[in-house]
Amino acid sequence: MPSSHDTLVTCKRCSNKVAVRDMKYDLNGKDLICGRCYELKVSSLKKPKTAGQYTDPPKAKFEFSNPLEGKEEVKYYCPKCKFKFSRKKEHGIPRLCPYCSKSAVVEAYRGSANELLKDSSSNEFDY
Repeated sequence: MPSSHDTLVTCKRCSNKVAVRDMKYDLNGKDLICGRCYELKVSSLKKPKTAGQYTDPPKAKFEFSNPLEGKEEVKYYCPKCKFKFSRKKEHGIPRLCPYCSKSAVVEAYRGSANELLKDSSSNEFDY
């Protein structure tokens, strides 16, 4: 009984009958061609180009910008769990603390302790 290695198949390129074990797929991935035709095709692709055929690739221009530029962050504080966090101003005021989920979030004071004491001692907010 003949083995599958003895089966002859016709080469799509040169039309010679060749054993299946010597066949390879063409570079297009569809046609079966003999090993000799495959080597000829591959070697023709590997030939060096002449100097006139080489061209420089186009230069890419990249411009980088800071995505956080112009977006102010506001610092918040949760008096229940003492958690401090910041959030972009454009997202609005958070309703819940991201740590304890309580609704006691306040905006953190940005000034110094001395400024806070001066503000609290002024008569502006007295009734």
